[in-house]
Amino acid sequence: MPIKMFFAAVSLAALAACSSFDVVEPKDGSIVTLPAKARVSMQANPRLSAVQVTVDGTDVSNQMTSTSTHSEGELSLPLGRHKVFVAADVDCSYCSGGKYRPAEERKICVVAAGPSQAAFKTPFAQGDNLSWASINNPNVSVAQNLGTTSTRWHFILLGGIGSNVGQLESIELPCRCLRSTQDAQNAQIGLSLCDVTDTRQQWRSFRMQLSGGKGFYRFENSALGLGDACLTEGPNNQLIQRSCNDTDKQLWAVQNNTTNQFETGQHPWFQ
Repeated sequence: MPIKMFFAAVSLAALAACSSFDVVEPKDGSIVTLPAKARVSMQANPRLSAVQVTVDGTDVSNQMTSTSTHSEGELSLPLGRHKVFVAADVDCSYCSGGKYRPAEERKICVVAAGPSQAAFKTPFAQGDNLSWASINNPNVSVAQNLGTTSTRWHFILLGGIGSNVGQLESIELPCRCLRSTQDAQNAQIGLSLCDVTDTRQQWRSFRMQLSGGKGFYRFENSALGLGDACLTEGPNNQLIQRSCNDTDKQLWAVQNNTTNQFETGQHPWFQ
């Protein structure tokens, strides 16, 4: 056999032995805006079978259309966060039984068109009245409150009576919550798909002052120790986290935009 033909045959044999599986859609953290549907797509080499797709534990495999190497479908899902689980048998010449069964999970969120209709509040820095602003997604800035959705936030209490921990969801960008980008000092604060299990998205609130009919609160990142990482108005209009020292760049008054009253209680979370 000529050398070129030999190497070509070896290459073909190697390709035949390869086995792969890829979930093309949805990407983890995807946002689906109604009326669009959640698209699920997977592909495999050399072939796939026994495709399984569940959403929040409910089997929706019958909504998938499959060929020997590809499977796809469009799912109508209700508003809110969902877990999409995908699995399939993939042919594999070097695996026991000639197959293996990869499985992957994706977290997605379905939102209505336009801003969230959730009740909202607006924070104001004690020093200069600047607010958290979701205008540089995925990072969060501080900016003047102009009455737009960019400085409005849904204060979500986590836990029961006595809890002072919550998440901060953007009204401008529903299903995205305030999140520290690192477990470190001076880390930028950004937005990420809301996930109640992610400690970087959990914020402990403490009322530090009560003055002029306003409570002034610090917000500490739960991923670090007490007092290690408070929401802070940083340089260049960034929102960052820094060791808590309760300066006027770390204390925030919180206005309820339904009543136009400022919070004065022990914590500012919706219950």
